[in-house]
Order: sequence, then C-alpha cells, then structure tokens
Amino acid sequence: MLFILLLPLGGYRDYRPNIIRRDTLMPVFLCLFYFYGLSTRYLWSRLRGGAQKAYWAGVILLLCVFTLSDNFNFPNNACEREELGRIAASSEPVVPLEAGCKVMSWDLPTDPASSEWNALLLEYWGVTDEKTLFYHK
Repeated sequence: MLFILLLPLGGYRDYRPNIIRRDTLMPVFLCLFYFYGLSTRYLWSRLRGGAQKAYWAGVILLLCVFTLSDNFNFPNNACEREELGRIAASSEPVVPLEAGCKVMSWDLPTDPASSEWNALLLEYWGVTDEKTLFYHK
C-alpha cells in the first residue's frame, strides 16, 4: 500500500500504467490468503456438527466464486512477438520497426543506440545471431 501511495511523488512517467497492475499487490494478497487459511483452520478445529458443515460450504462457495470470477484474458502480445520475429529474421545490423508496439522497453525508442542493451540480450539468448539494433520509425 505504501508503494502505491508514494507513486504520485515520482511524477508522471510513460511506464506508469504498466506499474499498477493486478500483480502489484501480490504480497498483500498472499498475506491475506495466509491469514484466511489460518482463520479457516482455527474455525474448523473449533466448530462442530452443522456449524462446521455450513462453514465449509461457505468456504468452498467463496473459493469457487473467486476462482471463477478471475479474468484470465491477459493482454495480447502478438504485436511484440511479430516485431521480435522481424528482428530475429533480419540480416541487417539495424532493423526499423513499424508496428508501434513496445519491444523490450517501456517506451518506443527512435534511436538505434538506445536498443543496444536489448540487442545484446537478444544475442545472448540466441534470438539473433549477432547484435541487431532496432528502432521505431
């Protein structure tokens, strides 16, 4: 929570929308799930008879609701895959990209020199045979 509260103090950045996502609060959610599990275990050991069965029915219902309501439609990365394929297939030392999607970056680099570290990483991973710089037109 402190991280999200301090974000506005950093000013606006192009990458800011990519920071606050569902997984930003993952540590908080993990703690909540842990304490939910502890409280469920505690109540399960204390409740008896019909109250225990009703509680377990509620727990199972709650887990089903949250599991089924989760949205598994992750952002489509077809554009970035296509551009990476264009970089990998190119025999040129510098590849101009036209699609306008971000490739290994928070922004759209217009200078080939700004993609040098990314090009070295692609070469290290075996995506390209040699250092291939890229930029957006």
